[in-house]
Amino acid sequence: MILAGEGPLLEPIKKLVRDLKIEDSVDFPGLVSNEKAKDLMEKSSFFVHHSVTAKNGDTEGLPTVLKEAMAMGMPILSTWHSGIPELVEDGVNGVLVPERDVERMVEGFFLISRMSNYLPLNREKVKKHFSVDSHVNRLNQALNRKV
Repeated sequence: MILAGEGPLLEPIKKLVRDLKIEDSVDFPGLVSNEKAKDLMEKSSFFVHHSVTAKNGDTEGLPTVLKEAMAMGMPILSTWHSGIPELVEDGVNGVLVPERDVERMVEGFFLISRMSNYLPLNREKVKKHFSVDSHVNRLNQALNRKV
């Protein structure tokens, strides 16, 4: 498992990994460049992103990193959060679980591990709905509509 990034939960997660004695199975590369993130994704079977609503109600929207992972054909394990279900259809492009539901997240790991580690339909969905070309086409259609 590769856990890239950093934040307030990094040290507690590292401690848990040590306590479970699974250090040989978990890599913590820290913050990574775009190029390194792409390299890590190319070596991975699926992408996990557990978004949650903050205590102050702040939400993430539709995380770009999920679009990037799907553009590479990766299946996604994420949460029913904000705009994520607009991108990830549960059981089709990946698996969605409720926010902060650890048991369902564990179940999600088992479900996602049974999916193909390359889903061409994920790449096609991003190209069709979230690429620059698709946005330009929609903008042109809107601008050319007769009022």
